[in-house]
Amino acid sequence: MLSILKKYARAAPLLLIGPAGVGKSFLPRALSNSPVVVLTSAAVRSPYHGESERIIRDVFEIILSSDVQLSIHIDELSSIVVPRDTQYSVDVSIRGVFNYYLQRFIDEGMPTVITAADNYYMLTDDEAVLHRFILVPIWYYWDPVEIVMQTAAMYKICVEASEVPEGWRKLRPRDIVKILRELWAEKGKCLTYDDLEQYPINTETRWAAEYVEWLKEHRHLFPPALYSRAVATFSHI
Repeated sequence: MLSILKKYARAAPLLLIGPAGVGKSFLPRALSNSPVVVLTSAAVRSPYHGESERIIRDVFEIILSSDVQLSIHIDELSSIVVPRDTQYSVDVSIRGVFNYYLQRFIDEGMPTVITAADNYYMLTDDEAVLHRFILVPIWYYWDPVEIVMQTAAMYKICVEASEVPEGWRKLRPRDIVKILRELWAEKGKCLTYDDLEQYPINTETRWAAEYVEWLKEHRHLFPPALYSRAVATFSHI
C-alpha cells in the first residue's frame, strides 16, 4: 500500500477518502519521513478580510522556502474549499489561492508530499480543485496486516508477526494504535502473534456498518465504480 502511495505522491497531491478512523490522518505521517504541517478549517478560516488567504499563502511559502523538509496535510478539505456555488466572495478567493499553490507544487515536481482528507468524493463541484488531486479511496488499499505493522513502526512498537489474528482485521487504525500501546506497556517486549491473539478483541464492527449505511444514503456523491467497491469492502468487515 505505502509503496504505491509514495509513488503517487511524487506526481501530485493525494486526496484520501474514507470514514473516520481508517487512517486518513495516519497515512500522511507514514508516507513522509518529514514533519507534517496540518491545515484545518479552524486554523485557516478567519472572519477578517484577506486573513484566510494570507494564512494559506504563508503556509505554502514556508514549506517551499524551508531548509527543513516538511509535508502538508489538509484535514476535511471540504471545510476549507467549499462548493463552487457559494455566494461568498471570500470562498472564491480562498479557492483561487489554494489552486494556485497546488498547481505550483505540481509544476515544480512535487518537492514535498501534499495530502488532503475527506469523508466523500464529490466534496466540491470545483473541478479545478479535484483534478489537481490523485483520488485515493482508502478501501482500495485496505490491508489489515500492513496497517498493523505500519502503525507499530510509526509508534516504535516492536511486533514480530507476519500475520494478524482474524479479529484484528476488523479494527480501524485508530483502534489498533490504542491496543498496541496497551499491549506494549503491559508486555514490555516485542509483541508476537500469540500476544495479539490473546488480547480480547471486541469484533463489533458497527463503524463499518454505519459507513455502509451512510454510503447508501449518499451514493450520489460517488462515481458508480467507487461506490460499489466501497460498499463491497466495508460490508465484509
